[in-house]
Amino acid sequence: EEIMKLLISFTSKDFIESEGEYDEKNDLVEAALNSIEIYIGTALSNIKEKIPNIIDNAIELLKYDPCNTNTAENNMDIEGYENYEDVDVEANVDDTAWKVRRAAARILEIILSSGFNLTKDPKEKIISALIESFKEQEENTKLQIINCLNKYLDSLVVKTVNDGKLTFGKTHSSIVNTFIPKVAKQLIEVLLKDLEGNSNVVKNNTLKILPTLAKVTPQGVVGNFNLLK
Repeated sequence: EEIMKLLISFTSKDFIESEGEYDEKNDLVEAALNSIEIYIGTALSNIKEKIPNIIDNAIELLKYDPCNTNTAENNMDIEGYENYEDVDVEANVDDTAWKVRRAAARILEIILSSGFNLTKDPKEKIISALIESFKEQEENTKLQIINCLNKYLDSLVVKTVNDGKLTFGKTHSSIVNTFIPKVAKQLIEVLLKDLEGNSNVVKNNTLKILPTLAKVTPQGVVGNFNLLK
């Protein structure tokens, strides 16, 4: 209990913004997130009351970019993608904040895949945060964010075999029936934007999301088919 409380305190906004040597703090936050990841994977039932706090901290750390290596300001909201701007990056190659963002994305991925019974609100918060984080410029962190979102979407797809043929359905949850269709247009716009100017590795992983999204919300994709032309 006390160890987890301490680890969570190292991932808080107050700690990350406190005085101290920049790289050392980033290393400590990354180490704390990695330790929390192990606890989630091995002792989830013992820390389930801490999960909401862990999620909130991880979402906040996905935005952690004190050196503005991603963008000076990006107020992309859940209603649209109009505020997205091409990022003019003169990245400081020595900036270590990306390690924190990558570890935060891993935490969200393991929570989503852990089987922990999250309610609708935190799931929506996580999905929205991941979509917003597609502006990430550091490749390893970006791939972690892409894979996290794709794995979660894929978990919403029900796969069955009938007469030797694989067919796809979807879970009947409020996330699938209301929220994913609601953000489908924004997500497609984000994915298409992501196919510009990134490495082939990033493009390949980005493209994997589109067919998964189509399985989860066929109407959400068909309704925005004009974006794919």
